[in-house]
Amino acid sequence: SDFSDVTVARFNPNGTLDLAFGGRGTGQVATDIGSGTNSARNVVLQPNGAIVVSGKPQGSQAGFDHTDVARYNANGTLDASFGSGGKLSLAGVDVGQGLARQLDGKFVLVGSTTVGTFPASSTRFALMRLNADGSPDTSFGNAGTVNTAFTFNATAFAVALQGDGKIVAAGSTVLEVQPNFVVARYNADGSLDTTFGNGTGNLSIDFFGFGDGAESVLLQPDGKIVVGGVATNQFSGYAVARINP
Repeated sequence: SDFSDVTVARFNPNGTLDLAFGGRGTGQVATDIGSGTNSARNVVLQPNGAIVVSGKPQGSQAGFDHTDVARYNANGTLDASFGSGGKLSLAGVDVGQGLARQLDGKFVLVGSTTVGTFPASSTRFALMRLNADGSPDTSFGNAGTVNTAFTFNATAFAVALQGDGKIVAAGSTVLEVQPNFVVARYNADGSLDTTFGNGTGNLSIDFFGFGDGAESVLLQPDGKIVVGGVATNQFSGYAVARINP
């Protein structure tokens, strides 16, 4: 009745489905979270073989502003030590766009939040950090969440973690005719790192003067930040930028 569920599949090294995964002989597991229409966006593998998935609902009906998270054991069964029976439905936040796991087992999620009502509303980067068991990490931001108001509207789509505990989030400006890449860096406690981006904690990147949007981010071993996404110059193409640390 809710159209779609979070679905996880595991494949053997040769690309065939691992039929032992999930215990049903299909190699796939479907999970309904919060009786809503669910969509998986990200997957992280833990050192012990556990699988963590984050996503967001599909559609725009009231109550869809939440984030779905699930953790599975290595065999595909839900991990009962995480959230409620292995599942979380985080109400009032849209942070399922990006997911990363810290070395201490905590999880960082990124997305966006809208503050106020149109036409005076603003869209901001939103971050949330969860403890290893899925509970909010109250040492991060405001009770586990961070909403950042830049001088422009922006939404985050990807996250990467530095070895020193700093968090790099990438996305794009929104509500503009020609959006740009946006990259922001945060300290481990969720505050903006003002040593990044000429003292602002963020950096906006324009390629050709048309619409651009960052979709992924990673860190090189030398600390440089690589951001990938879409850039437009008559036609849409893939765009990559590298940023000094």
